[in-house]
Amino acid sequence: MQIVGDKLAEIARSSSNKVEIDLFGRSAFNRYYYSAFLTVRTALRRIDSKWETPNHSDVPAMLKGKVLKKLKDEIKKSVDKHLIHAGEGNRMCVTGNSAINALNIMLIEAREVRRIADYDPEISLGDTGGSLKLGGTKLSAAAYWESQAEIHVRTLLRIYEDLGII
Repeated sequence: MQIVGDKLAEIARSSSNKVEIDLFGRSAFNRYYYSAFLTVRTALRRIDSKWETPNHSDVPAMLKGKVLKKLKDEIKKSVDKHLIHAGEGNRMCVTGNSAINALNIMLIEAREVRRIADYDPEISLGDTGGSLKLGGTKLSAAAYWESQAEIHVRTLLRIYEDLGII
């Protein structure tokens, strides 16, 4: 998805036709969102196979709910079994919670921009000094959604691996 978003963004930026800029730019935002979403969905599947097909709107709540609860529960079990020290468990919890919060915020914002791109054609792409914007988000920033998701997902997966759950 990322490579498709990059190509669509390139087409939008190089066009002089306002309709093409709008349509290709919107599609680029859309692909960037899906590349981040799919990164998170893949991680959710790895953490718990029952989490295979979450809805887009469910993922932020799932992160703040099920994913964080499972993380805290597993940390508590490891501390209770003396597999890790309480300080290490606390560090894991803080680090995991931070990654979850960052993913949560990014996915909510990205999904809203994707929603505008798909369902609000009357809101046109803005062009501020050569930078395309939609819903207050620059296209160049959206291009980093997937890499941001990957960073936070790696953090979560590393904690789950360290706990021996995956």
